[in-house]
Amino acid sequence: VFSPLHFPLSPLPAEFTTPPSDVAVAEGSPARFDCAFTATNPVSIIWLKDGSPVTPSARLTYQVNNSLLVDPTAPGDEGTYTCVVTDQITAETQERSAVLVFAFILNLFISSPESITVDEGETVLQFCVHGGSVPPASISWTQDNDIVVTSSRVFIQTSVLQHTDPPQVTSTLAISPVEQGDSGSYRCIATNEALGATSISEEGVITIRAPPAAPSILQHPSDLIVAASQTATFTCVSSGE
Repeated sequence: VFSPLHFPLSPLPAEFTTPPSDVAVAEGSPARFDCAFTATNPVSIIWLKDGSPVTPSARLTYQVNNSLLVDPTAPGDEGTYTCVVTDQITAETQERSAVLVFAFILNLFISSPESITVDEGETVLQFCVHGGSVPPASISWTQDNDIVVTSSRVFIQTSVLQHTDPPQVTSTLAISPVEQGDSGSYRCIATNEALGATSISEEGVITIRAPPAAPSILQHPSDLIVAASQTATFTCVSSGE
């Protein structure tokens, strides 16, 4: 008779369920870094800022759920925050990091929409480039102060220029074919979602020319009866091009 063999199960290492995420806030606003995890063995937790232990204070506090609260944020708080979880039995460590930056938006457009005149039925392209925002701004377009909505004729493409500091954002508005209702004043609005702050570009006016009217005869020439050698004058009045 063979007795079954029993092997002890190895404890699982700590596993993060909600690691810290990057945070962008206005200086003076609170910043919170989560650090939720599961673990089999008892663990200890420590927070680091730029590699050095965070010393709890009135502004920097460890929360009951292992998160770190910085409230209020102050100069010098920007940097990399790391949650380090150490298994007290095996001494194995797991860590996750996130970055704190102070949000801001420049009230600057490097390029704004231009004033142009086009014929009805043609294609219109308008461009704008916002000067920079942290985090990168979102861009919306307005026509006569109303938000431009995309459609089968109206297209908007926005890109973040990550190589610039701070990140600039470029946006293109394309309308094809244009209609008379597309005439108006156009602007770009850059919005920093973290701050709820905006920057507005200069306006560009789009003028749509109506297609030329088809030629038509307003007055047809009339039959004339004249004597030989007399002058005969026929009148014909038309409109259009």
